[in-house]
Amino acid sequence: TGLIATDAPLAGKVFPQPSVQCGGEAQRLDDVTGPRWRLVTLESAPTTLVAAAQASGIAVVQVGTGVAAPGVAAVHDPDALLASWLAPAQCLGALVRPDHYAYGAFATQDDAHRLLARVASTMLPAARTQVAA
Repeated sequence: TGLIATDAPLAGKVFPQPSVQCGGEAQRLDDVTGPRWRLVTLESAPTTLVAAAQASGIAVVQVGTGVAAPGVAAVHDPDALLASWLAPAQCLGALVRPDHYAYGAFATQDDAHRLLARVASTMLPAARTQVAA
């Protein structure tokens, strides 16, 4: 219970803390993003999604080998911990709270936009008008 998208997959679950490669250096994912909201995706995030997240102060993390958009932290998860965590729910990413719990996971980029819009309307009122669903 609490601040979670109760209708989203993996909502309220503890998000894994993998060791990732970022800029050729092994780091914990939290050290890459800092203690803040983060949108973690296994595929390239469209610029509209990146802009919506950034407008709300949410870090965007792209896991994998694709080319990341400007302002997106591109990381490699050598143990595939994140993909393994998301796979049973058939999701490609998650919106994660600063306390390491998933607000909710998403199967499509449209689902990710909806989660961002909900967070912006409840927790980030100043960004409410900047986040498009």
